[in-house]
Amino acid sequence: MTDDLKVSNRIEEAMYGAVGTSDCHKVGIWGGCGLDCWVYNEGRCPEPDEMLGIIETDEDKEHHKKLYGDT
Repeated sequence: MTDDLKVSNRIEEAMYGAVGTSDCHKVGIWGGCGLDCWVYNEGRCPEPDEMLGIIETDEDKEHHKKLYGDT
């Protein structure tokens, strides 16, 4: 393992509690869950139905439908 990779792993572990955590874990640990979440907006949210309770606008409803279909 190169020194750069070792440093990178130490930084990731310090920030997220472990090396190789999921993107959702990284977002959640920093309190970033919600409609602005980059994982959600990339269409990769494993629990998109959790957003249904906070969607208010027609624009957000359409965005959700485009990303995740009818849920």
